[in-house]
Amino acid sequence: MSIVPTQQYAPFVLRRSAPHWQSAQPTTTNRDCPSEGCKIPVDIILGSSDGKTFGAHTKNLEVFTEGFPPADLANRSDQPELEVVELPETSAILELFLKYTHNQRQPDLGKYPFAVVSGLAEAAEKYFAYSAMEVCRLQMRAQAQAHPMEVLMYASKHNYPDIRDAVAPFTLGLPLAKMRKELAPNLFIAWVQYREHYLHAIQTVLSSPPSPMAQHKGGFWTCEGWLAFHSALLAKLGGGTFTLNDVRAFPTLVEQLIPPHLKDCTPCARRAQSWAVSASRTLSAAVPSFESCM
Repeated sequence: MSIVPTQQYAPFVLRRSAPHWQSAQPTTTNRDCPSEGCKIPVDIILGSSDGKTFGAHTKNLEVFTEGFPPADLANRSDQPELEVVELPETSAILELFLKYTHNQRQPDLGKYPFAVVSGLAEAAEKYFAYSAMEVCRLQMRAQAQAHPMEVLMYASKHNYPDIRDAVAPFTLGLPLAKMRKELAPNLFIAWVQYREHYLHAIQTVLSSPPSPMAQHKGGFWTCEGWLAFHSALLAKLGGGTFTLNDVRAFPTLVEQLIPPHLKDCTPCARRAQSWAVSASRTLSAAVPSFESCM
């Protein structure tokens, strides 16, 4: 790796309090490497945004990332004490990140809170820690339903169109004002266009239930079971106030309501099943991928 002026490496913010380099809280400086069992000599100290420090190795940072200066540039023989480099990551994120700068088994990210995993994902991208990028990408995609806004922004910022397509449906229930505030203008416009396809699909699904399949006794086309089923469906959907997330779940909801309300009426049960199937087809056919709206 070529030697480049230190200021080109965004992570490094060195503070000096004469006569030596040191952190803002030198009395509590920890020099231990967070990697369990590590025997590599510590030659640099990394400080977190919440005041904790960790021992690290400039050669490891050079080998496992591309966001830190080369070891021969970072190590300066005219400094009698170890440098303390202050980073914007919290101690929980920084401690986890440093484990990816060692030749060891990777941590199980499923055991960590989302805030730490998402912070690690950002750190991996920022410092070009390729050993962490892919596992973070998979973990962020797995959190699409639980944290749609954060995952959408992560996928857009770091150009992961597959994740953006996967998470986009889970953002449809988020308030329009929130999306306008949080998303970049071009991303917000694409999201609104994507949302419009769902709004059109809603009108199609809700305005066209299948016709009755057979007359009931007495010449009626609708039985009490269907009326109970339809009332329960509206109640589940907020009393007729439909949201985008409700419509996404519409086929599943219909299937769930058939047994308790239509088990004694085969024609109406088949009618409801037909509605669920047609809704699924309409949503699949009418709504494009998010990427096509970009």
